[in-house]
Amino acid sequence: MRRGYHSNVIGISVANRSYARYAISTDIQYISNEDRFVVYNPDSNCILHGNGTVVFITCIEGEGRIESSEGGEVWPSGPRKSPLDTRFSPQGIAVCKSGDILISLWNNEIADRSIGKVISMTNTCQLAGGFEIFMDKNRPLLVCPTYLKENGNGDICVSDVGAVVVTDAGGMLRFRYQGTSRNSNFEPYGLCCDTACNIIIADMKNDRIHVIDKDGSFLHYVRNEGIKMPRALCIDETDNVYVGEWNTTSIKVISR
Repeated sequence: MRRGYHSNVIGISVANRSYARYAISTDIQYISNEDRFVVYNPDSNCILHGNGTVVFITCIEGEGRIESSEGGEVWPSGPRKSPLDTRFSPQGIAVCKSGDILISLWNNEIADRSIGKVISMTNTCQLAGGFEIFMDKNRPLLVCPTYLKENGNGDICVSDVGAVVVTDAGGMLRFRYQGTSRNSNFEPYGLCCDTACNIIIADMKNDRIHVIDKDGSFLHYVRNEGIKMPRALCIDETDNVYVGEWNTTSIKVISR
């Protein structure tokens, strides 16, 4: 267990070095204290972080010193004033193996009017033309997406209301995982993917962490060792899972 900075741990990212602002150990790279989500991009050595209104990019300079880059606002304006739809607000962010950035968006409506989507931006923070996870058979695919992750097989995994939605790399629906039963009251938040392309999901309301395979079949629950309300997950290169709980200031590490 390692200490954090905020009473509700909602964003963590693993890397191999430790820095000042978001760092809490040499294993846990960053923790969000003011932001709603945060992710580290090892290719650019930058942090992408946001608060539900704006997404910023913050670059790391020498000896772990963190500095905001020029034109650091990625959303909604973009460094080159990209024509983004500002009716939607950012809810989560992920970095792909290619360096492209995925952002989950919500239209700020409720009930039947609530719609979400996922867009892609290049590693220079320009919109990736032609890519959008939005509709499936003329129906909205997402309601209010939050956490998201690219799996090792190229699939895109998105936590949504009552389901984890998984698409292929082109944004076509592969499956929805809605928990182990219809009565499970499944509430997914943070997720990550291990080296076998299994998907690990924080089920906050049920105090559980699910593991499913790349095709959506339930495998098992992670032994939670007293974890309550798991909210944020990340994983390192040796498949250790880092868990941030909603109502504590600690990060728990589960060896697998």
